[in-house]
Amino acid sequence: MDDMKQNHKLTIIVGPGSGIGLSIARKFASNGFGVVLVARKKDRLHQCVSELKNLGINAFGVPADSTDPSSVKNAFEQIRTKYGVPEVLIYNAVIRRKKAPSCLTEEELMNDFKVNVIGAKTCITEVLPDFVKQKKGTFLVTGGGFALHPSIDFSSMSLGKAALRNFIFSLGEELQTKNIYVGTVTIMGKIEKNTKYDPERIAQAYWNMYSDQNKRELIFK
Repeated sequence: MDDMKQNHKLTIIVGPGSGIGLSIARKFASNGFGVVLVARKKDRLHQCVSELKNLGINAFGVPADSTDPSSVKNAFEQIRTKYGVPEVLIYNAVIRRKKAPSCLTEEELMNDFKVNVIGAKTCITEVLPDFVKQKKGTFLVTGGGFALHPSIDFSSMSLGKAALRNFIFSLGEELQTKNIYVGTVTIMGKIEKNTKYDPERIAQAYWNMYSDQNKRELIFK
């Protein structure tokens, strides 16, 4: 039997390379979870998994492109077969394109939206049947202050975070009768070590959301 399956509790983190992904992984691992990281770039994925394993964390990596439904489907089937059914799914993928709204091309906006929003929908679709079957599950996303206060410089990301927030609120209302918890940690500033937006502090906020499950949004500021 795979070591991860023996762990019984599994967290999937999609998009571990944005500054808080590994902190979230460490936090959940310290509370008895195994961790599977999902990312498009294989080199970065291997680096993240190695870093966690060096800390003694039961971590594995599965490559997938969140903008490609077939890639996501294959990845989640592999996770289910090798590591088991997740209890928690965290969507942390994002595109940070620095561009004013009038300068955005339609192609750029659509490509960014696929990562920032549609990828979250694609991933939750893959685990939702398992969540429903086991009558429990948690889906958390990394939100951003740009959803509430749009940025001229990061206009595409602002649109994406606003749409993602809207999706989480509507999805959460839909799934609450099935005992499936959906929430967003809305980060109101730049993630940086040794500041109030330190990744370790944000990771604790994720754990608090998972543990308490009493509100749809935690505004981190």
